[in-house]
Amino acid sequence: MAPTSNPVRKLNKQIRNAMEKGQYEKAKQYEQKLNHYLKCQAINEKNKKLKEKKKNKNNLTDDMFMELCQKENEKLYKDKEELMLKERENKKKSEENKVKRSKILQAKKDKEKQKQENMIQLKLDYENYKKEEGEMNKRLEEHEALLKVEKSEELDIMYDQIMKEIKNKKLANKTYKKQIKQKSMMIEVAIQGYMEQRDIPYEEACDFIYGELRKTHVSKPKPNPLMIDGSAKL
Repeated sequence: MAPTSNPVRKLNKQIRNAMEKGQYEKAKQYEQKLNHYLKCQAINEKNKKLKEKKKNKNNLTDDMFMELCQKENEKLYKDKEELMLKERENKKKSEENKVKRSKILQAKKDKEKQKQENMIQLKLDYENYKKEEGEMNKRLEEHEALLKVEKSEELDIMYDQIMKEIKNKKLANKTYKKQIKQKSMMIEVAIQGYMEQRDIPYEEACDFIYGELRKTHVSKPKPNPLMIDGSAKL
């Protein structure tokens, strides 16, 4: 086989032979020579192309040169247009993201504000409820005091009836208190109804109902169902 005159093929062959003989250091030296040769070859090719391009440029006619300049300008203009379009798209996208972030932050603020308002309203509602509950308890206590004065005889008869039927003092007292509270609640309902019917203040309606209670005299009330721990006992 005739020896090759191609330097690249020759160096590759030398590398293979050295590797087959186990001469790794020598193979490494051949590889370095090959890399150096290929690098020099690439540089020479590049320089050759630059020289040819320069030569061709020098040989251009005026028309050819103008055409070449026009093409380069068109390419530059196209690149500039694409760059400007991309910048506009990025700016638009940035504005959209800014608006989106602003909406998210505003929604978060609105939600937090609504939460705080709900907490304040809940607190106010609870305070009003406790206030109304306190006022209602005060009114019921006043109604109960009136019953104990104006209806003492009737209440005594009711208590005796409860003791007779239940025969347990603790439970009888508990039932007696429930009956009085129920009667007090009925007085409150009567006052509220009269107040709404006549469209008058609470105090005026209360005075009227109290007056009606004072006029009523019952010698001996009919036995009513007794509420014992929430259940009726006949």
